Amino acid sequence: MAGWFLSGQAVTAFGADQTANLSALPQLVSTDEIRRMRVFEEPLVLIGGEPRSEENAALAAAVLSYAKRNGPDDFASLTGFLDKYPNSPWRAALLAGLGFE
Repeated sequence: MAGWFLSGQAVTAFGADQTANLSALPQLVSTDEIRRMRVFEEPLVLIGGEPRSEENAALAAAVLSYAKRNGPDDFASLTGFLDKYPNSPWRAALLAGLGFE
């Protein structure tokens, strides 16, 4: 079972307990917090610049939603993030991770 920490709060990404409290999501999520999230086997890395704070918050929300997905092929929250932020520095890492899912 994989998991990650967001602002000191453990969140389960995979396994039987796929709960995450979206209301507990901080409005400001740092790039370092995103990097520490274990969404896929490999950590998320930036390519091509530093994201805005609103983009980090949107990605954190998408990742938490992904952790609560109903089926293994439900990538809607992450693909929705990619649709909204097509030039995101997180894009390559997300696409690579999704490619291995």
